[in-house]
Amino acid sequence: MDAAKKAYENLADYVASFKAEAGAKNLSSEEEKALAQLVGEFDGYLFDDLKTPVALSYMWSVVKDNSKSAALRLAFLMHVDGVLHLFLKDVAPKQAQTVEVTPEITALLEQRAAARAATLSSSARRPNPSVSMAAYSLDPSRLRRGRVSSRPHEGRVDLV
Repeated sequence: MDAAKKAYENLADYVASFKAEAGAKNLSSEEEKALAQLVGEFDGYLFDDLKTPVALSYMWSVVKDNSKSAALRLAFLMHVDGVLHLFLKDVAPKQAQTVEVTPEITALLEQRAAARAATLSSSARRPNPSVSMAAYSLDPSRLRRGRVSSRPHEGRVDLV
């Protein structure tokens, strides 16, 4: 039961985010067509009793698809709400939170930026693992009498 409660809370969070992002924006004609396709596919799954889990999975895939606009995903969820009566229409949009940046936080951010810059410049001096893999090295455990066999894909030279 906790998993269902958490899933509903997550869905409500998505709706609140979509409401805040989309505002009162109307769907374009392309988005109206996309919405009709999404609704048709969802209804097709939902109204076939054996495919109800597929319908819910499809709903989540639409919700998490960042290539679709917030307004389109919100309109789709309002249709889902109309069918499943999840009371998503009552969810309030997320409000922007203001955070006061104190001088201490500013100093910490500047220290972090300096440390990151130092790390990036020192990482240029470190050997690159992908370059090391292309180099040859001797593996002493594999030394035997005979000719040298090179295997660059394994990153070593073996004596065979």
